[in-house]
Formats: sequence, structure tokens, C-alpha cells
Amino acid sequence: MDRIPVDTTDNYVRMYWGAINHFAECVRTGAPFQTDGPDNLKTLEAAFRAYDSARENTVIRWRNR
Repeated sequence: MDRIPVDTTDNYVRMYWGAINHFAECVRTGAPFQTDGPDNLKTLEAAFRAYDSARENTVIRWRNR
């Protein structure tokens, strides 16, 4: 199967620029952030469990808290 090269650099730059812009705007204005600490921790937990699943070659299940 042939692969078509895709340059994703621009997408990553825009993604990080948007996140940094949002953070700075919230700090400057006192507006609430789109996500909070507990939500970010859930995201990290999901990512780490995905790594565990891949490493162990198993499906890892957990209950949403």
C-alpha cells in the first residue's frame, strides 16, 4: 500500500497556538477555562490506560468516576 505524505506541522502549530491563546485570555480577563483540572486529569488517565493497554496487549476497562 502506498502512503501519501501529509504535513501535519501546521495543524499542531495551530492547536498549540489556540490553547496558549485561550489560556492567556482567561488569565487576562478572569474568564473560565474550557476545561478544568479534574477534567484534564481524566484525559491523562485515559491516555495512560491506552498506553497500558497497548503494552499489555489487552483491553483495560475502568469505571468513569
